[in-house]
Amino acid sequence: MKIFVFFSFLILVSSCGEPDCNDVKKAFYPDEYNLIVGEASIDNSWIKIIGYHPITYKKSNIMVHNNWIDDYN
Repeated sequence: MKIFVFFSFLILVSSCGEPDCNDVKKAFYPDEYNLIVGEASIDNSWIKIIGYHPITYKKSNIMVHNNWIDDYN
């Protein structure tokens, strides 16, 4: 019985492969990001943009790094 449980656990752990970065990115990264830029700054690894949405005029602060966008409102 212990061997069956061990092999079941081993199969379960080994079947969890590494996720594809592009699949994970789709959950956090929209296809488009509409923004009227008011202020932008660039440092060694991030582009920081402050602006607003052109239709809703909602203020937005975003940070971009390697095609990853983080809305830090």
